[in-house]
Amino acid sequence: MDWLDDLSEEDIADWVGEDSFARGREYLAEGRVLLPEREGGLLRARVRGSLPTPYDAEVYVGDEGIEGGYCTCPVGGRGRCKHVAALLLTWLAQPDAFGGPEDLATDLLGRGHDELVAIILRMIDRYPDLRTLIDLAGDSPDLETVRRAAVQAFLRGGYDAWRAADTIAEDLGPLLEVGVRHEAAGDSSAAVGVYSILAEEIMAQYADVADDYQLLAAVFSECLAGLGRALAGLHSPAARAPILERLFGALAWAVDLPHPPIAEEVHDILLGEAANDERRLLAGWAWEALPAGASPLDRAARRALGRLMLDLEGDTLTDEAYLSLCRETGLWPEAVARLLDRGRLDEALEVLSEAHLDDVLILADLLADAGHAREAEAAVLERAEEGDPRLLEWLRERARAKGGTRAALEFAERLFWWHPSVDRYRELRDIALDAEAWDALRPTILGRLEERGEWRVLMRAALADGDIDASLGYAARAPVPPEPENHDVRIEVARAAEGERPRDAIRLWLEYVDALVRARGRPNYARAARVLRRIRRLHTRLGEQAVWRTLIADLRSTHRRLGALQDELSKARL
Repeated sequence: MDWLDDLSEEDIADWVGEDSFARGREYLAEGRVLLPEREGGLLRARVRGSLPTPYDAEVYVGDEGIEGGYCTCPVGGRGRCKHVAALLLTWLAQPDAFGGPEDLATDLLGRGHDELVAIILRMIDRYPDLRTLIDLAGDSPDLETVRRAAVQAFLRGGYDAWRAADTIAEDLGPLLEVGVRHEAAGDSSAAVGVYSILAEEIMAQYADVADDYQLLAAVFSECLAGLGRALAGLHSPAARAPILERLFGALAWAVDLPHPPIAEEVHDILLGEAANDERRLLAGWAWEALPAGASPLDRAARRALGRLMLDLEGDTLTDEAYLSLCRETGLWPEAVARLLDRGRLDEALEVLSEAHLDDVLILADLLADAGHAREAEAAVLERAEEGDPRLLEWLRERARAKGGTRAALEFAERLFWWHPSVDRYRELRDIALDAEAWDALRPTILGRLEERGEWRVLMRAALADGDIDASLGYAARAPVPPEPENHDVRIEVARAAEGERPRDAIRLWLEYVDALVRARGRPNYARAARVLRRIRRLHTRLGEQAVWRTLIADLRSTHRRLGALQDELSKARL
């Protein structure tokens, strides 16, 4: 593996960052990297951190260098943490310490029966949960043992909130393999039992686990796929019914939570495997499961269940039954498509006037694509009064595409005043320039912004126009915010002014330094020191070294009791 041989400290520092690299070096020196292993270009180990349970770290090194990694620590999702740094540095320092799967297998094959039994007994004495793997290794799994093991996995995961999903998914993995093994051996009943138990336990406890990396969701998906394969191989209605019920239960669970990929997977399984009589049964279940609430999740659930009903029985429904189902479940695009197909334009426009705002533009595009653009634009304009800027953006772009710059300008101006920002200012300016109306409009826009005290927008607008003098004028008139984080726009003006108006830039930078010092805290003092170094460069460029010396002496004297600030100034050689 030449690329592992070529790995350098510079590669590691580039991958994890200087801070994590430095901490990784400390971890290496402290012997925190445990049980390092190598499998091809994959390195893995357990790394002791601040918690009692070590973190699992792994990283892959390929022909492009370090290509990916992962760690179970709170910040290690992409493998750019101090634990991965320690793992990689261990490889550089002690490559011979890395074992491999083949080393363990060779060692075990060389041991006698009695010795292996003694080893296993000692392992179970140390880790009692391993007994479950032995109990499940036989030809027929004890489903109660599977359930107990699944419950135990969730209990064990609860001891470490940061790693709960990782730990649970890792513990459920061997149980899932039991189902896969029995499925491969042709024991469909045993496989279905295992998949069903795991799916039930995940659904029962998933809401209490932060599955940030979707590891538990992946186990759940494997269980559903296994149930789908079992369903495909069964022909007896009595044998199929429980599996259909479990799969539909998984769909109803998934649509009630933000899990669209899982819901779509079950949807496809049911649609692909259900027989005609089963389709009617499933549609009935879906109707009974429709939620009555008005929350976004309730709306999404109704749509998912409604789409299942349409896919199952849509071809057999009358137009009125089809449209009624669409209205009941919020499937407005499907309703409009059916109405347009039947030439019922007035009813399609009525749907657009009643649909949820999130659907209005989808429906408008359907109407426009069907040759009813004028009617769609009129309907969207009416709905735009409800205050959704997306509708005005749609109308603006429609007008621009047709060359209607005056109409586009009207929509752009309405959008700007809905929520003034520099991005909307640029959009408004560009359209007004095309309409040859900017010279007349600009003073009105700026004057109204001044009346409203929109100083942040005014400063950024002046910068967007390249007018540094105006941006400085607005900064001088605007109140100086006491919080450092609210100096962001003034900082933009200061940077822009450094070339042509350095003294004004110094004034703005000093205001920022004052806010940082007043906020207290070493990070703010360190930031203030960096800004002061910038101010020193500007004074040096102006030939005002004496002014600078007086300024820094006064600042040190004024804040002589702030030891941390004095320390940061000294570190910055100020």
